[in-house]
Amino acid sequence: MSICNLFSHHFNVKVFYTPKLQYAKYTSYSVPVNRYYGLKNLEGVEGLTSLEIDYSDGSDVRRSGGDKDVDSIRCGKECEIEVEYIVKGIVIHGQAYYSNKTAAKGLQISIYDERDEFIGDTRVMDNLGYWQLKVMKSGEYRIKGKGVEEVIKVEGLGGEYVFLNVAEGEEIASFQQDAVVEEEGSELETINIFSVCTGHLYERFMKIMMLSVTQSTKNPVHFYLLDTFLSPGFREEALILSSSLGCKITFVSYKWPPWLRSQSTIQRKIWGYKILFLDVLFPQGLDRIIFVDADQVFREDIRELWDLNLEEHVYGYVPFCDSNKDTLGFQFWREGYWKDLLGDKPYHISALYLVDLNKFRDDGVGDILRATYESLSRDPGSLSNLDQDLPNFVSPQVPIFSLPQEWLWCESWCSLDTKVESKTIDLCNNPLKKEPKIDMARRIIKGELFEKSWEDMDEEVKLRIGGEEIEERHDEL
Repeated sequence: MSICNLFSHHFNVKVFYTPKLQYAKYTSYSVPVNRYYGLKNLEGVEGLTSLEIDYSDGSDVRRSGGDKDVDSIRCGKECEIEVEYIVKGIVIHGQAYYSNKTAAKGLQISIYDERDEFIGDTRVMDNLGYWQLKVMKSGEYRIKGKGVEEVIKVEGLGGEYVFLNVAEGEEIASFQQDAVVEEEGSELETINIFSVCTGHLYERFMKIMMLSVTQSTKNPVHFYLLDTFLSPGFREEALILSSSLGCKITFVSYKWPPWLRSQSTIQRKIWGYKILFLDVLFPQGLDRIIFVDADQVFREDIRELWDLNLEEHVYGYVPFCDSNKDTLGFQFWREGYWKDLLGDKPYHISALYLVDLNKFRDDGVGDILRATYESLSRDPGSLSNLDQDLPNFVSPQVPIFSLPQEWLWCESWCSLDTKVESKTIDLCNNPLKKEPKIDMARRIIKGELFEKSWEDMDEEVKLRIGGEEIEERHDEL
């Protein structure tokens, strides 16, 4: 263990890494600090750089301070950036097997503290029998599930790797499944929304998405937001916004398993989180969820989408629009390999999808997706659009229910005359032209089709959080 890690683990001190980069001397593959930071575009000192901390498998680390957009760092020759991270929790993970050496696939396990109070739950993957739970501090904990009860002691911030021996046909008497309850004071069903983003620009879009979704329906709305890449400023503002709107937010995370091939860029990691961990990312009592891209705006009641019958499918996606003839040449799935794979079935877009989580878990779809991803990702050229290509690739094995086309209108792929039928607007990038995302939003989301323009919603968000918007920085993604 290094001196820095020793101090940070055992003493109440802050540890600062201040690497001195020599851009002319190193390539992106040989920068000496790549253990601690993910860097890109190092060809010039004024290039765009991202920063990501690399931490142990046993720690759950979050950015806690600094107002710089670490996903979009643009510096001159002299640049000083201060970013703070905290260890938010300790990861307890391991493997669970039956006596016959088979993985305890699908076994739900929960963790309790010394007072036997419920902390969280998860399920065992078929992939190596892997499981993962989190706690906030050192201490003694009890893991319970059908056929297993284990007491473990967590010491320090290094986490614990635990092997669980599961007895078949036995059930621990004290085991219980903690259900997700409906919002108090409401007779309407709660609609669960999952979303991900990184960078200040997309955090700005996400707040507008939250506003449009919540105001589109009378139902209670519960947002599950991937916490891993969010800025501390966004977390604070999102909680203020949720209080103002009367919706609920839960920040969720799952440490990328050490055995699963990771991605080298933040954006591709986010794409992975959109699809690879749906069976373990949320409370096990959650039975249905809708994924919504951060840069989406709703025109109709999301309850209509929530109530759609998936007809025994695990999930439903919207097929890629093909009514904009100018961009048909960019739809690679219309010929070659993808055409042979899909046949007459459409290629689906991943900007919006509805998931039956119970069926997703029961059918082991998460295991199928992870195993397929692990195989395909050996080739760096495969899964160019990871979150989209993967479910489409496995669609012969896990069929996709096609949601009605009007649930996702995107100017890049859909004709202008179909905009009037749209129920959501997605600001996907146009391959024919580069337009700043904010300019696109202001241009597309306005006029008689909308109760509020994008600018109106942007101003409303600012008023609701009671402060100035974070400075706009980059327009990548």
